[in-house]
Amino acid sequence: LVPSLDAIDISIYTSARSHGQEFEEFSDIVIPSMLLKVASAAYHERDWKAARDFAQRATNADPRPDRGWIILAKAYIRLAHEGAAEWAQAEAVLVKLRERKHRAQYYVAGFLSWKRGDLRAAVKSFQQAEDAGDRGVAVFRDRAHCNYQLGQVAKAEADIKIALESYPRNPFVVDLATAIAIRGGKYQKADQFIEEL
Repeated sequence: LVPSLDAIDISIYTSARSHGQEFEEFSDIVIPSMLLKVASAAYHERDWKAARDFAQRATNADPRPDRGWIILAKAYIRLAHEGAAEWAQAEAVLVKLRERKHRAQYYVAGFLSWKRGDLRAAVKSFQQAEDAGDRGVAVFRDRAHCNYQLGQVAKAEADIKIALESYPRNPFVVDLATAIAIRGGKYQKADQFIEEL
């Protein structure tokens, strides 16, 4: 009896996430999309090193999918922000995204600037991302955060409103919306956000 593809996927995924020797047994059948799936899951679980490692494996196996470069860049940025990698490593991956002319280059540049503490440059890059057609919630959420930190309440309100339309129950988005409302003196609005959580 041949196992289903789902069973094979789960076995490979579990082995990959455990960083065990068993993963090497699958090396001849692991496809880049599986590596990207593991990298993405690791990133969302805040395991930046695993995200970096699997995104690097994915881009080494097949450099064509942009998703691998994006995860790799964001993982390096997170690691550099925590002092576990060099900023130059994140910048090198950003150069790859620019060479590929992928519109994510603008969001990633903004993310890099934000995590480095250059909020004005981050806002500018997030605006470039939107101008390039990137309407992802991260663009608006992260620009709202930077504008909030810069004291630009009206701009932060406009961006968080767009982010809330896509993710009305996301705790980070709602927390940020609450903080923006409080800073803007809109206490009833802040209460509404808190009640929605």
